[in-house]
Amino acid sequence: MRIFMLLTFTLLYMIGAHWFYTQKISNICSGGEAVNEVAATAPGIVDTPDEEILEALPPEDKDLGPLTFNWSDETPLTGNGFEDYKSSIFRSLSDNNVLEITGQYFDDEETPDGYDNMGIARAEAIKKLFSSEMDADRIIVNSRLVDRIDSAEENPFEAANFNWIGEIKSDETTIAEIDDRTLIFFPFNSKIKDEDIKMNNYLNLLADRMKEAGGKIHIQGHTDSTGKTKYNYQLGLERALYIKNLLVSKGVNKILISVSSKGETQPIASNRTQEGEHKNRRVVITLRK
Repeated sequence: MRIFMLLTFTLLYMIGAHWFYTQKISNICSGGEAVNEVAATAPGIVDTPDEEILEALPPEDKDLGPLTFNWSDETPLTGNGFEDYKSSIFRSLSDNNVLEITGQYFDDEETPDGYDNMGIARAEAIKKLFSSEMDADRIIVNSRLVDRIDSAEENPFEAANFNWIGEIKSDETTIAEIDDRTLIFFPFNSKIKDEDIKMNNYLNLLADRMKEAGGKIHIQGHTDSTGKTKYNYQLGLERALYIKNLLVSKGVNKILISVSSKGETQPIASNRTQEGEHKNRRVVITLRK
């Protein structure tokens, strides 16, 4: 009787061991449902799709454009393809032309110390990036206020534009038309009322255009940093008013023309060289619809 009970116990033990192996151990080793149950209930483990993993990466690990910026920050972010991007810009470099870098900015971005707006700060930062490609005196900086774009505060965005201008000569008037703006650079030591054939011809064309197509223009005067701030403000205003009066004398309604002055506060080049001072003595005409 004792032998029979021992055999029965042994047989039941073997059957139970076999069932445990096939239902538990084997299922875990083969990656079955038991693994999924553990993974789903284990704290801190989440099954994240690949696209969500990409969004979760810090900004420096994302595939940025060649030249972008973060919100309220003038520091350029150079991503994949920056060198090719820079090379494509400088394909238009010639012996005497000038590169205009326009930094873009949004109305509610912070303004860095020492700058008129975030756009100018960004343009100056890009200028430093390009300093090895050409003489700094042949780079001018500008800024433009642009409309807000979606998710600009969370993601890097493009905020720069580049234009090439013909040689700006210090001994004659240079007129550069860029998109909806025209820059008039005055000759070195020129007086406001000096007769200038090139400028007169341009203003004739502009007056005819305004009389035919309508629209408004804004004229803004700028100076270099020589002299006192108050004097330079007045000088910039006189330059703007001089251009306005010439257009009115050519038949343009004075109501369509507004003027202002920034004096010495918005330099586009260094005032430490004569070439830079010359570029800062200018009038900017902006066409408005």
